Amino acid sequence: MKRIFFSVLLVACLAVTLDAKSHSETKHVVKKGETLYSISKNYGVKPGDLVKANPHISKNLKVGQQVVIPHKASVIQASTARPKTVSIPSTPDTPYREEDNRKSSNAVNAELPTATINNDQPVLKKTVERVYEPAVAEAPIKAATTATDYPGVFSQYPAHGYKAKKDRGAANYLSDNTSGNPYLALYNGVESGTVIRVTNMMNKKSVFVKVVGKVPPVDVSKEVILKLSKKAASDLGAIDEKFLVEVVGYSAN
Repeated sequence: MKRIFFSVLLVACLAVTLDAKSHSETKHVVKKGETLYSISKNYGVKPGDLVKANPHISKNLKVGQQVVIPHKASVIQASTARPKTVSIPSTPDTPYREEDNRKSSNAVNAELPTATINNDQPVLKKTVERVYEPAVAEAPIKAATTATDYPGVFSQYPAHGYKAKKDRGAANYLSDNTSGNPYLALYNGVESGTVIRVTNMMNKKSVFVKVVGKVPPVDVSKEVILKLSKKAASDLGAIDEKFLVEVVGYSAN
């Protein structure tokens, strides 16, 4: 009778031992590229403990091979393993799975402070305040009071939107009565008061003069486009009473 009792007790202890062992172990199937070290890190167990639990395998694992993981290791892996980073879609209307929301960590929010995890919260957009500065008033064209001002005044016309105009034709002289200013002209191509540049086509000499009126019809009938003061004509090296010139002027129209 005692012998039967001890036999039953032995069988019961063996069953309990096997059941405890089955509950204390987890089997992991080796995937491509995995090592004992990577598996131990994944389950939160020391590599040495993993080797002790698997004395039948070598360090060079094979794909499909089963590795025994102690039950304690799986508990550690579930409680302390670092969650994987959840990819944040570029738009807030991309749905999330609930498990993605649970796995997302504070590190994700730290990297993308303007994104949110829940679908019902919009993505915050950074608002840039635009500062509008008042337009700076454009400086007026300097008045052409003396002949020394003429080159500077002439150079200002393009910046103020004036359109350039070139003209070629015959020029002759004005009368000597030029009110003391030796650099004056009559020309029909621009408004009175405009400074123009006149070039002698024979020697390429140039001079700046101020337009003070229109060419008289009698000169226009003789194909004269410009009448110059004698000083300006002299500076151009004009010899004949009528000579060929190129006129560059600017007009607002």
